[in-house]
Amino acid sequence: MIELDAAQAAPARPPFGRWLIAQDRSVDASADVRALATAARLDPKFPRDGSPEKVSAHLNAAQASQEMHEAFEQAETDWRYA
Repeated sequence: MIELDAAQAAPARPPFGRWLIAQDRSVDASADVRALATAARLDPKFPRDGSPEKVSAHLNAAQASQEMHEAFEQAETDWRYA
């Protein structure tokens, strides 16, 4: 019998940036998260393979609105606990 540790048994989670972009058409995502995802997909400088920290830094550098920061926080929670 082959035993797998938890890291091998669980499917790999995609990078946060790529997961976020995929939410632009998700029926499970809130309207705010979908709006953030659409903006990310259209932004050529968006860190697609980025961690939540890199995405947050990108939003700060772009002077994103408070609503986008709130959507980011919700998206990060959704990603971490999905």
